[in-house]
Amino acid sequence: MDSQKCIWMKAGAVDYQLCPLNQNCDLCDFHKEMIRGCRTHSPQSEAAEFTLRSPDESVVQFQPGLQYLSGHFWYQKVASGRIRLGIDVFLWQLFSSMHKMITPKTKTVLVQDQCFSWLLLKGGIIYLKTPIAGQITQVNPLFQSDVIQGSQLHLSKENELWIVELEVEDLKDGNGLSKEQYLYHVKSDRQKFQKLIRSDEPDENISFSRIFHLNKDEGSKYLQAISNNHAFVC
Repeated sequence: MDSQKCIWMKAGAVDYQLCPLNQNCDLCDFHKEMIRGCRTHSPQSEAAEFTLRSPDESVVQFQPGLQYLSGHFWYQKVASGRIRLGIDVFLWQLFSSMHKMITPKTKTVLVQDQCFSWLLLKGGIIYLKTPIAGQITQVNPLFQSDVIQGSQLHLSKENELWIVELEVEDLKDGNGLSKEQYLYHVKSDRQKFQKLIRSDEPDENISFSRIFHLNKDEGSKYLQAISNNHAFVC
């Protein structure tokens, strides 16, 4: 029997667990239990919190050639019927404590809103759901390393931070945000983060490192709200 390792085993959340469902996590009872937090190998105090970095609007740019979507995702056409899908610098700042990424194998067919990437952060796993259906043709080699320096990613060119390349059908043009719409979302979601950490003080007066330890429930609700339910934490 050729069983794959469960993504939770790959993530280091459990010592041993095989996947009998070919990575169809939405059908897996064990996966649902892990999402609900019924199983953990961390002390309760650590399991209840995870780490996010306060986003800085000044480093967020509207890069020509990228189609920005609601929820801080973007895609870039690279060939006929083929795109690269990624998340923006706003999210990469939040996820600066990421040290590893797990993605499905190439040739995996993704339906819209299916998980296509798992980001291992200090204290939790970020689930990313694809806003676009397609078949994975390539995974960015940048994220295939065993150890990733997430704190530096937001300083890279955004088009280099694509996560997967997809073969797609019937992708409609004109579904991206304008520059004004995108920057409005950035400003609004930055303000929501300030409310989340319950402070009206400037960042430099709160934390020099801009790093905050947040309650998982509140943090996940925030991520779901700003990502149109395409990102959440477990």
